[in-house]
Amino acid sequence: MRNKHRQKAGFSLIEIVISVALFVLIILSTTDIFRLVIASQRKAIAAQNIQESLKYFLETADKEIRTAKKNNGWCTGTSGVTFTFPGGANDIYAIETAPNGTGNALIFRNYYDECVIYYLGNSNDGMTGRFMVQRFKGNTYQATIALPISPAKVSISNLNLILSSVGPAARPMVTMGLSAQTLSGNNVLASMNIQTSLTSRFYR
Repeated sequence: MRNKHRQKAGFSLIEIVISVALFVLIILSTTDIFRLVIASQRKAIAAQNIQESLKYFLETADKEIRTAKKNNGWCTGTSGVTFTFPGGANDIYAIETAPNGTGNALIFRNYYDECVIYYLGNSNDGMTGRFMVQRFKGNTYQATIALPISPAKVSISNLNLILSSVGPAARPMVTMGLSAQTLSGNNVLASMNIQTSLTSRFYR
C-alpha cells in the first residue's frame, strides 16, 4: 500500500503557474469581449435615441415650415429689429440673425398667422445645443419667450439654413442641415448628420 501511494504523481509548480496563467488569459479575453459587446450596444441605443428624440422635433418643424404663408408684412419685428424678406410682401421665408445674437434664424408666417422664428440656442440664452422656437403675433416679438423643441439629451450643432428659389414660379425652398449627438460626459456616444429641404405648400 505504501509503494502504491509513493508512485502517484502530483502537479509541479510550473504546471500550476501555467494553468493559472491560461485561466487568467481566458477570463481577460472573455471580459474584453463582454465590454466590446456592451459598448456596441450602448452606441446602437444612443443612435436610436437620437432618431426617436428628433422625430417629434423634425415632424413639428417640417409641418409648420411646409404650411407657411406669404408674409404680406406680417413678420416685421419691433423695437429696432426688422425682418427683411428678400422677395418683399409676397415672399414666404426670411433668414436673419438669431435672437440670441449668433447664427441664423428662419422666420416665416405660419398657417395660424403667427410669426415663427426657428434658431439654435447658445450660452447667451442658456440653451446651448437646443433647437429653439419663438411664436408671436403683431408687435409682440420681444415680449414672447422662446422655447426649446428638441430634447436636452440630444445636443444639436452646426445648424445651417440656406434659402433658395426653385420652380417656374420661383417658390422659395429652405434647406436645413444640422448635426446631432448624444453625450455621456465629454464622450460622444453617437452622432448623426441630418439635412432636409422644404418648400411651402400654401398656395393662397
